[in-house]
Amino acid sequence: MFTKVKAAIPYRNCASEILVEVQMTTGIGIHLVGLADHFLKETLLRVLTALDSLGYHIPGKKIIINIAPSLNEMDSSALDLPIAIGILAESGQCPQDNLNKYILAGELGLDGSIRTIRNAKGIAEIAEQTGNCCILPLESVLDWKPDLPNSVYAVSNLTDVLRILRTDNDFSDLLRKN
Repeated sequence: MFTKVKAAIPYRNCASEILVEVQMTTGIGIHLVGLADHFLKETLLRVLTALDSLGYHIPGKKIIINIAPSLNEMDSSALDLPIAIGILAESGQCPQDNLNKYILAGELGLDGSIRTIRNAKGIAEIAEQTGNCCILPLESVLDWKPDLPNSVYAVSNLTDVLRILRTDNDFSDLLRKN
């Protein structure tokens, strides 16, 4: 089995929908496919360092992360958040039940903070068109009023995202409203 996380990234003046798939199997190593080489190293280092700094366990297994469709010259830092959530969900440290309801995007800081990304509004529009909610960096949505879509959750860190995915918690304070 494997975990699927819906994502989107900025692309030119709009956004592009992406699927992040994470599978863990016997063996060792982390393999990220579907990104150009230099993005690969940066993304993995940010994600693994952020997870470690927050006390999450990186399983000693072979972790395969697939980005579909493959990306060559796009800004892929927005995939940090969906990759981190994919690893946590696949390793049982985050619930998978609600992942299909959200499109995620955000660059991770090494401390687990979520940094602003370009064209987050285009990503929110994709989520609205596909009937999904959207989880985006708080800094990326602060100045959108009155054009804010109704289904945007604005987060500052990875802990906020996990509050949303664990539906037994109240996370209404993260919903951005017009």
